[in-house]
Amino acid sequence: MKTKAERNLDRADSARNILTHFCESGESDGGIETLSIDLMCNIKHLLTSEGIDWLSVLNTVDGHFDAETAAEEVSDESYH
Repeated sequence: MKTKAERNLDRADSARNILTHFCESGESDGGIETLSIDLMCNIKHLLTSEGIDWLSVLNTVDGHFDAETAAEEVSDESYH
C-alpha cells in the first residue's frame, strides 16, 4: 500500500501528464507554470459555459489539497 506522500506524488505525476498532453495538443507551450495557467483558463471557460461557479470549484480544490497534504504531514510527524 502506498503512503500518502507517494499518492500525492502520483497525483503530481498525473497532472504533469495532463500538462504534457495539453502542450502536445498545440493549445499552449512553455513551462509548467505557463501550461497550468493556460489549462486552468480553459477549464474556467468550460465551467462558466456549464454554469458552474469557478470560485466554488477553487475553494473545493483548496479543501481537498489541504486534506491530502495535512494527512501527509501528520503521517510524516508520526515517524519523528
